[in-house]
Amino acid sequence: MRADWKRSDGLAPLDDREIEDLFRQTFPDARLTRTQPATGGLSNTNIKVWIDLRDAPLRLRLFHRGSEVAELEHAVSHRLGSEVPLPRCHVASSRGPDGRPYAIYDWVAGERLENAVLDHRARSEVGHDIGRTLATIHRVRFDRTGFLNGRLEVGKTFDASGAGLRQFARSVLDTERGRERLGTDFTRTFLEWLDRTTHLLDRSDLTAVLCHGDFGASNLIVHNIFNNETGRWRLAAVFDWEYACAGTPVGDLGNLLRPPLDTAPGFEQAVIDGYRSAGGSLPANWKDLALLSDLFAWIEFLGRAALDDAIAATARSRMAFTMQAVRIGD
Repeated sequence: MRADWKRSDGLAPLDDREIEDLFRQTFPDARLTRTQPATGGLSNTNIKVWIDLRDAPLRLRLFHRGSEVAELEHAVSHRLGSEVPLPRCHVASSRGPDGRPYAIYDWVAGERLENAVLDHRARSEVGHDIGRTLATIHRVRFDRTGFLNGRLEVGKTFDASGAGLRQFARSVLDTERGRERLGTDFTRTFLEWLDRTTHLLDRSDLTAVLCHGDFGASNLIVHNIFNNETGRWRLAAVFDWEYACAGTPVGDLGNLLRPPLDTAPGFEQAVIDGYRSAGGSLPANWKDLALLSDLFAWIEFLGRAALDDAIAATARSRMAFTMQAVRIGD
């Protein structure tokens, strides 16, 4: 029988026999009882797997961007596992049954933050916990910003300063593809605005720290501790570290506080209160800096060879919003 899911890279999926054989390498004599596609995760394939030796399901993660991504996620898990809520990793291998790396994790019960229905109290509880967790992640420091290898070392550097943002924006938007997607007039106005604004990112206190790189609502699992109306809500796990990097603290905040979380009553303030209560330091204009830093991601979308029209429209909308929201004189 073939598992009822498709691979994100378009290749034929493993069948249940192949998945069972893979799991037996870690859980000898295990018998596969069920598989189910796991929601979320665009770059890699995640499968919810049940075996007869365990009551709780497991998560099989197949990596499609090479062994370095798998090694990076494993290194992050090893570095933060005792301090940050991460799913337990039973095995991480650079070569799976089809030659691609894979890992097997515990399945974390709960809901993705993007799907959770929370009242004001629950949002505040979750926000505070997320802020504390993010401050803990950011305690890991580096001497420069850049991409990380599987040993949590900075390899290729990138410039997260104002000059870096201006240079990156021009490398994308001063092309036929970029101008077509953003519009000629908007492109000119936006680049002129960047020239007047990005100096705000040139701060000596924006040191290089471990950043998740995709710290959004789809990668945060939350749960109600007692599973009832009076239960307290907490962050259960931070998923998908494939984009982890040495960045600045405002980068993760910019990703987290995208719509609709940026306007969810009580959430933003709870995140910042939690972050600072755990020792995290942020400048007074942190939100302006977070919006500016998040422009790297939206501009990168516009430079992709294939781009959904809805994502392009969202990128334009967020760029226009940032131009209105950031206080240049600060």
